[in-house]
Amino acid sequence: MLPPARFDAADDAGIARAEAGLAWSWPARTLARLIRKGLVERGWISTGFADPDNAEVPLRYRPGLGAGTPDGVPLLFRWTVPDDGTPPGIQAAAALRRPAGENPAACARVIAGSRGRAEGLGCPWPYDH
Repeated sequence: MLPPARFDAADDAGIARAEAGLAWSWPARTLARLIRKGLVERGWISTGFADPDNAEVPLRYRPGLGAGTPDGVPLLFRWTVPDDGTPPGIQAAAALRRPAGENPAACARVIAGSRGRAEGLGCPWPYDH
């Protein structure tokens, strides 16, 4: 059990210390928080419900004008980033470099969107199983 954290509610420095303190957080949770902080589009990012040693990151993919199909339903991927035991900051930096310029299907699985768009990327449609 964690010890109680007490401070004056009007003490902004005490509140900032409590918010910044990560002693309560397990490595994959810290990894998820750091990945979220580094993304432009921030949705729900946390650890897996079934496996708290993984960070779960949603990725949205919508091809741009260069792909000839700028509109329509985007694909939603779920990217699972396992805690590999290295410091969370190092893991997060490596994870944030990975999806840039890469087909999202290389690191994540489709969970929603357009079946045609998924198949166009060579991704299995999740609802066929």
